[in-house]
Amino acid sequence: MPVFDRAVVSIPGSQRYGQTPFGAPVVIHASAGDTDGSLGVWDTITPPGRGPAGHMHTREVELFLVLESSYHFICGSDEFDAPTGTVVALPPHVPHKWWNIGEQTGRMLGIVTPGGCEQLFLAIAAEKPGTQSDIARIEHRLGIANEDTAALGFTLGSEPSMAPFPRAIVSFPTTPPNGKTARGDDVRVQVRSAETAGRMGAWTAVIAPGTGPSWHTHSRETELFFVISGSFRFWCGTDSWTAGPGSVIVLPPHIPHQWVNIGTEPGELFAMVTPGGFEQMFIDFRTIGEVSDADVLAIESGLGVTDSPSPAGAPSDPTG
Repeated sequence: MPVFDRAVVSIPGSQRYGQTPFGAPVVIHASAGDTDGSLGVWDTITPPGRGPAGHMHTREVELFLVLESSYHFICGSDEFDAPTGTVVALPPHVPHKWWNIGEQTGRMLGIVTPGGCEQLFLAIAAEKPGTQSDIARIEHRLGIANEDTAALGFTLGSEPSMAPFPRAIVSFPTTPPNGKTARGDDVRVQVRSAETAGRMGAWTAVIAPGTGPSWHTHSRETELFFVISGSFRFWCGTDSWTAGPGSVIVLPPHIPHQWVNIGTEPGELFAMVTPGGFEQMFIDFRTIGEVSDADVLAIESGLGVTDSPSPAGAPSDPTG
């Protein structure tokens, strides 16, 4: 597996494609092979009334951000509608399913940690399995359990008592901001480390024009950004990209990085880290109120985040 020491960048128009077991197209943004096993990331594009059959994962925590239309989710005994803007985190070992309940084609950003499940979509597109039994064999080797894998005699030893957290975590778009950046941008923390047995944290932030964090380095987390609206410039080491709506940027730990809203209007970013924990910073900043440089230093250092000089060849102050 290659070393994950550069950002993985997926810009609309330059992505790989896969296919779901029910025949819908999937845009692949990042795979386990790209991220040293940390993440798999895709867009699932779902016709009205369609979605996967009931199943459970034996390895991954799975997160969805609803981008278009509305979906209905069932996870264990929980059942709920998820309109555009909803974030849903699903535990492994718990049966679940979902489908598009809108009248138009729906779209969701899907993320798994650890990565690997995204290989299902790539394998279906590449291998073109002719029967449900053929698809079930692919699902089985990826640790996915359902009625089709059971019919082939595959047992994965998965049951809800093995789940690291017992229920789906749901954050609706009407939830008010509960955090903020050190610069004062509103942040809605949607998934917390404590809720997912440390597996992930996730948030959405509205970023003012011309602003962004200074150069910094994470010692623990792989960090993902999805651009909901606006235009952003990202730097990771000496590499840089302009990212508009629909772009995905996955940043490795231990590499200095920075980003800034280069538009003239506020831009919206969805972000996720694995392992979780970093998201708590935004809640702490809102609790403090007036955040000083000393507050930032203390909170970031406790989370394994350090300010970094810009790498040779990169701008020292991209916000300037």
